[in-house]
This record gives sequence, C-alpha cells and structure tokens, in this order.
Amino acid sequence: MRRSFLLFAACLLLAACSGGTPDGSASVPLDENGDPTPPSAADGRKLIADWLATRPACAPFFAMPWDVAVDSPVERRRAQAFVAAGLLRPAGSSSFEGAVAPRPALRYAPAPGSEQYIRAGGEDYGGAKTMICYGKVHPQEVKIENADPMMRRATLRYRFRLVEVPSWTKAPGIKALYPWLDQRLTEEDDALVDLVYRDGGWRIDRAAPPVVLDLRQLSH
Repeated sequence: MRRSFLLFAACLLLAACSGGTPDGSASVPLDENGDPTPPSAADGRKLIADWLATRPACAPFFAMPWDVAVDSPVERRRAQAFVAAGLLRPAGSSSFEGAVAPRPALRYAPAPGSEQYIRAGGEDYGGAKTMICYGKVHPQEVKIENADPMMRRATLRYRFRLVEVPSWTKAPGIKALYPWLDQRLTEEDDALVDLVYRDGGWRIDRAAPPVVLDLRQLSH
C-alpha cells in the first residue's frame, strides 16, 4: 500500500515539473489569486509550432473524381494543367444532367503518387471533401498580446512563411493559370490565433489555418 502511494506521489511530482501537458498545451502555475501566469513567447512558439505541424498549407479543391464539361474549354485547360503537373490523370468519361440531353464530361482523378498533395478534406478547411496542399507553414516571430489571466484568454500573433513548397506549383501550365501563385507562396505574412487557459494549460482555441489559396478560383 505504502509503495503504491509513493509511486503515485512520484507521478504527481513528475507531472508538476513537466514543461507541458500530454496534449501539447503549455502548462503554467497559478498565482496567489488563482489566475494563470500569462503565456510567454517561448510558450507561444511551442504552441504554434505544434499546432501547425499537423496542419499543412492546404485549400479546398474540386471534389474527386472531378467531372469537367467537354464544352468548357477553360475548365478543360485547367484540368490538363493539373494532369501535366502530375497531380491528376484522365479517368474516362462522364456526363451532367442537361435540360434536353446529358451534357458530356471528362472525368479526372488523383494521379499515382499525388496522395500527399490531393487529400481528403476536414473541418479545419470548411468541410471541403477534397483538399490540395502546397507546403508547410513555418512560424517565425511570435508575440503574445492582450493577455488577460483573469478571463483566461490571450492572443498569439505570429509571422510565417511557407516551406517545402512542392515542385508541381512551378509547372508551366500551373504558372500560366495562376500568375499570382508564386508571389503568394513566397511572401511572408502575419496571422492571429486565440489562446485559452483550460485544463491546466494554455492552448490554441479553435482557429482556421493561416494560408488558404483557393485554386478553384483563377484570380485572387
């Protein structure tokens, strides 16, 4: 019995000395009023780095398989650009319902080896069924603003850039379709996320990814 108690006490001591909680939030002590210590810049850097590590730079894309009307040269050109870039492959024919007769369409599906770029969607991206990914978000400068320990809220501002941008973004057909894309992929930008103190640590509240380049739109 005594051995079990000592083991339990040792586990509590180890948890108290740890720099973070098991879910990756930044654990902090409470002051004499029972309010948490405001998060430090180091806390913020770890929080945003861990959060972004599981959220690559992606945006909603056309649901797969993607049917493109034969009589739409703009959409056919766009589909062929993604085929030439190695992301899509022709997958036969299809059709849309028409007022008088079916409207012929060409079908496209993800190409072999494109799995890391054409992915299933999720809640972080508006519930889109299919996503297209174009790199990772790398945080640089991090600042904590508007810290309110009593309300257990704070704001984290960070500057970021994209890294590991894939080669398909440099394909001639893609660059011709999206002349603005190269600048957006290389520029630095700022973003904000809300922090909340909950369950013994500061953590990022629900937030949207910082970079969403919607390639369903030809202009931005």
